[in-house]
Amino acid sequence: MKKVLIIAHLLHASPRIPGLAKYLPECGWQPIILTTSVGQKPDSRFGPPDDFAKSVRVIETPYYDVLGVLRGLSGLESSEPIDRFTIRKRLGITSKESPVDFFLKLGGAIICYPDGEKGWRKYAIRTASELLQNEDIDAMISSSPPVTSHLIAKE
Repeated sequence: MKKVLIIAHLLHASPRIPGLAKYLPECGWQPIILTTSVGQKPDSRFGPPDDFAKSVRVIETPYYDVLGVLRGLSGLESSEPIDRFTIRKRLGITSKESPVDFFLKLGGAIICYPDGEKGWRKYAIRTASELLQNEDIDAMISSSPPVTSHLIAKE
């Protein structure tokens, strides 16, 4: 059976990636999904856990939260989302558009370029390199969002 490495951030993937991976074995392909940690209870969109686990090998890698610095500076709790609305509320800004909004958008775009999941790249490249050296991978698929998945595959 041929092996295909699928690089996808499963928490952002639509049902297309789990659905594709689920049926690939019927076509003679063994899917290996490289993703970040999906947590203790993967989203139900991946299908019944036993069914998915039988046909698909999922390899999870660590993840570095690039916005963690902003979380610490703004005093947000780990459960609070880091977005401009939360930060505006924390700073007490009530106007619809303020200079702070501009700087939050600009700062977020600069810090997160090309996307907020770029903290996954280093770990995924290391893991993918090991997989490519140790296993006979015949094909590779990358899926976005995030764009970082494509950068990992390119590397």
